[in-house]
Amino acid sequence: MKQHHFIQGRAGKVLGCLIVLGISLAAVGQTSCDSLDRHLAFLQTIYDQNRSETKPERKKKLYQQYINESKKGAAIATRCFASQAVAAGSVGYLKNNYLVGKLYLQAYACDDARKSFDLCLGNPHCGTERIGAAGTYAQVIGRYNCNRPQVEGSANSNGYSLDYDGKGNAFVKNVFAQVAEGTYNETPLLPDEIEKIMARTVWAADTIDVARVRQLSGQDKYLLAPPFLLMQTGSAFASVPIKWEKNLALNTQTGAPAPMLADYNAFMQKHYQAIQQTYFDKYNATDKLIPVYLAGGDYSQTGVKDFLSFCNQIHYRAWKKVAYYMPLDNSIVAWASSGGGTLVHELVHALMAGDFPQAPWWLNEGMASLHEEANEQGMPVNNYRLILIQQAIARDQYCIDWRDLIRTAKYEGADQTTYNLLHGYSRYFCKFLHDKSGKDGLAAIYRQIRDGAALTDTGQIAIIGQVAHLTADQLQQQWQAWLLTERVTQRWEPTIRGMVSEFPKTYQYPFKKATAAYPDQSLQALQEYYKSKMKERTVRSGSSHGVGPQQF
Repeated sequence: MKQHHFIQGRAGKVLGCLIVLGISLAAVGQTSCDSLDRHLAFLQTIYDQNRSETKPERKKKLYQQYINESKKGAAIATRCFASQAVAAGSVGYLKNNYLVGKLYLQAYACDDARKSFDLCLGNPHCGTERIGAAGTYAQVIGRYNCNRPQVEGSANSNGYSLDYDGKGNAFVKNVFAQVAEGTYNETPLLPDEIEKIMARTVWAADTIDVARVRQLSGQDKYLLAPPFLLMQTGSAFASVPIKWEKNLALNTQTGAPAPMLADYNAFMQKHYQAIQQTYFDKYNATDKLIPVYLAGGDYSQTGVKDFLSFCNQIHYRAWKKVAYYMPLDNSIVAWASSGGGTLVHELVHALMAGDFPQAPWWLNEGMASLHEEANEQGMPVNNYRLILIQQAIARDQYCIDWRDLIRTAKYEGADQTTYNLLHGYSRYFCKFLHDKSGKDGLAAIYRQIRDGAALTDTGQIAIIGQVAHLTADQLQQQWQAWLLTERVTQRWEPTIRGMVSEFPKTYQYPFKKATAAYPDQSLQALQEYYKSKMKERTVRSGSSHGVGPQQF
């Protein structure tokens, strides 16, 4: 008899899984089961080669080979297990079906994977039997989602059921462009990698010491300050002030003191308190910690290489991002030099994952990006996302209908420009609601959608209209006019010229033209409408543009 390991087999590790599946196979007479052992060892070889390969074309071929061989492995496993007398409802039956499901999942045979996982979920042991430190079978299966890999150049190819999008596009393309293409790995995470990442979760009751921190980050520097566990990785932090904005400069402040972990903690605690109390009152800070991995190093080609290497080390992937939130282990990973705005953005994702994990895409992305840039008083201010929207409106003479934005699920397969545009619209719809009704108004919308389980498009649209005291058409009219007259802060001005030249002539756009429903709302008419409202508000309150709640 021999023990079958999905990730660890007799030939060594197979795909890096953390657990022994415990499937007993007869040593004699079970050709298909012997073949399964050999095939899993072969898959391990392909996986190891793909991890170490630096040439992009060779890496792609290995990944495709891995997909193809995984499907063959699922067929072999099915034949092997069919030859065994394993009782339905037993732990062995659970583990057999789980292995087959994962192999199908790796091959993107989604229907077959779901059938196997459904058998697992119907097993009485699924909610109690554990896959090591990753959690129960039910918890791990709950993290799986089956999507084909994204087309080359598409956005959001971050893996299985990672209901987030890594953020931090702070216009440092010239830095990322200097990094060899083989440094990146943006293919979807494999099921076994998901298990390993989930096993990295840091629970509030865990013992945190140097040994545990070394296990997590590979280094010794850390600061435990619940709900955060801050860890410094790589070289010392660059001399970059921690402000509530993204860092645009590629150089550091000469002579300025480099921040310490305590400085980053003070910054994050301040914003955690303000944001959590305003919106995320159901967030449970006593359950698990939020590990914050802060990569040191200058904002340079060397710095980004070190950062990407660390991402690849702990999460098996290196995306073209300067920061991201990883829901599988509830962690934030950031290149510290990229600025405090990226940290706040990812913090919102982390808090929302605990407060409202089913939050619709527009609300999750909109609120995270809303808080990525603010003034000293904590009021969100305009940034580069507005530039994308205004350029699209000026060129194509239409704006997205806000109801279409609400109806849009996480947009898989969008090209990068379309994705950035949708992201921008999400931020600026949330910012419009925030500026119109104040943070309390936006908080009311968020909590009513969360507490009322109004996840349907119709329910969300109704709540927004009720809180805003506007019909859908009135809201569209005022939002469009507001978008046209808002302006970015001065620090973004140099970026505008570069963005204009990079904005493509064509891009994917899945929505109808909003102005088709409002033929009388030309751009000029909308601008004049908002200008008149601006004058009225100035006369009433004497307030300046962009400061405080705006009541229309």
